[in-house]
Amino acid sequence: MTNKIVCPHCKSADGFYTKERVTGSAHIYYNSAGYSEGAMYDGLSHHGGTKAYCKQCYKLMGKTEDLASGNNEEDIRWR
Repeated sequence: MTNKIVCPHCKSADGFYTKERVTGSAHIYYNSAGYSEGAMYDGLSHHGGTKAYCKQCYKLMGKTEDLASGNNEEDIRWR
C-alpha cells in the first residue's frame, strides 16, 4: 500500500504539480479534417521542478525531492 501525500495547508490528497521550463521539439499530427491525432516529443529537456505545489489550493507543499517517488504512475499501477 502506498502512503498518500497530503497538503499541509488544505489537507487535500489529490496530488501536486511542479513548475518547469521545457525545451525541445515536437511533431504534432493532424488528420485530413484538421483534428489533432497526437504528438511525438523527442529530446525534451526539463528545467526546474524543484518545488511542489498543491493541485487544490496551489500553495507550496515542499521540495519535490522530498515528495516525488521517482516512479511514473504506469510503473507502479500493476504492483
